[in-house]
Amino acid sequence: MKAILFGAGASHGAGDTLPVSPPLGRDLFPALARLFRGSWGQIPGEAAALFADDFEAGMAVVIEKYGLAVGPLMQKMAIFFSWFAAGNEGSNLYTRFFREAYRLELVPNLLVSTINYECIAETAANQAGLKISYFGDVPSDPDSLALWKLHGSCNFKLAGVDATRGVTYSGSGVAFDGGIEILHPPEVRRCYSGDTALYPAMSLYARSKPIFMAPTIIQNKQKAWAEQVQIASHVIVIGVRPNPEDEHIWSPIACTDAEVSFVGSRTEFENWVSANRPTRRSKFLGSRWSSAFDAVIRNLCQ
Repeated sequence: MKAILFGAGASHGAGDTLPVSPPLGRDLFPALARLFRGSWGQIPGEAAALFADDFEAGMAVVIEKYGLAVGPLMQKMAIFFSWFAAGNEGSNLYTRFFREAYRLELVPNLLVSTINYECIAETAANQAGLKISYFGDVPSDPDSLALWKLHGSCNFKLAGVDATRGVTYSGSGVAFDGGIEILHPPEVRRCYSGDTALYPAMSLYARSKPIFMAPTIIQNKQKAWAEQVQIASHVIVIGVRPNPEDEHIWSPIACTDAEVSFVGSRTEFENWVSANRPTRRSKFLGSRWSSAFDAVIRNLCQ
């Protein structure tokens, strides 16, 4: 089994994306503050300055000092990410990737995962004629794709639990467990512009990526992913910055005996390899997915 992990850099550099390319972490706060002036745009100056420099640091201050604001902010973030999709012409790199994986009969032996909240990968997979399995095992059906969203998703609605906007809770400490209902992106916008006080099953964009909506399901999927990484024959990481603080992601990758291939910053990857897996097989494929696309396919075929 081959495992591939996509991050923000993959979606940002995927090419034909609607309505525009999604921002990287350093550009996310300005975009949210500009579009949602009554929520993200109202974050006090101290925290706003931190967001501009380090989104996770800014989120930590909001969680600590303005916990009641977390829910409304996450709702707006979900609406924001629900706007993104693979372009209609099929020239998006995700669409190209899934079409190649299907043509080369790689899909039944492929676990695709992402830490992104948007739905670009799944809209691209649908364009390639694939059905999505968010929570099942790696399917043997060549027309079904295992796509595990390790930090949740803007379209993962908490099922079996609800709270109206008259209900207040601290987003920094109260967890709501339950099932997950999959929404289409337009439904995301209707739902979180409506009367619910809850937000999707998305981890907070903060240190260690805590999750308070459907945590059991998401954390179980993270554990299952870590187990799959250990038995994989090859792990390919595209557009994810090596961050040892995200232990649930980088510890399994550091420990696997599989070859780990990487697309992104060469310096960051080589520094991480030197510190975390100096004697295990590791390979740098390129700084951008567009230029490393053929190398990624070749490595999956090996």
